[in-house]
Order: sequence, then C-alpha cells, then structure tokens
Amino acid sequence: CSSTTDAKCAPGPGRAMNCQTIENKQNGCYTLYKADTNVTTRGCISELTNEGLKYCKANSKQCILCYEKACNNLLAPSAAIQSNSQLSLWLGLASFMLATFML
Repeated sequence: CSSTTDAKCAPGPGRAMNCQTIENKQNGCYTLYKADTNVTTRGCISELTNEGLKYCKANSKQCILCYEKACNNLLAPSAAIQSNSQLSLWLGLASFMLATFML
C-alpha cells in the first residue's frame, strides 16, 4: 500500500503484505517512510529496486525490513515518530499543569 492512495497505510497495522517466496530474489517485507515526500509504502522486498533496497539498508530508521510472513504490519516509522512526539507533548503539558497546581 502507499499512503498517497490509502490514508490508512502509514498508521495501519493490518495493512501487511503477504509476500510470496521468489527464487533468486530477496524475500520478505518492508515498511518505508520517505520524509522528503511524507509518503509511507508497504510491500515485498522483491518489489524494491536495487536503489530502494540500498536505501532501506542504509536508512533503517525510515525503512523496516522483516522476513516473517505478513511482518510489515507495525506502525510505520513516520507514524511512530509522530505518535512519540505527540505523547511527549502531552506528558510535558501534564507535568507542567501538575507542577503549577502543586505550587
């Protein structure tokens, strides 16, 4: 899936691909986030170009490779970063409010 055509692709556990084993190919699944375009894609490693595979291997924080069946169902790297920053914001706000009321 691609977040350009499917809004649930980035945050979507349950959007995993079931990639078939292809002889003489790199098998497994990927979840890729491109920050410059803000696009998340999920698919089979065998579908990646050589450049795409090199990018994934060099950028493990933006591209998750996995090798079990239907394993690319985790939160996409972009959504995980966004969730963590939102959580940090709320925790900081809650701490500030608690400190204000206690003084």
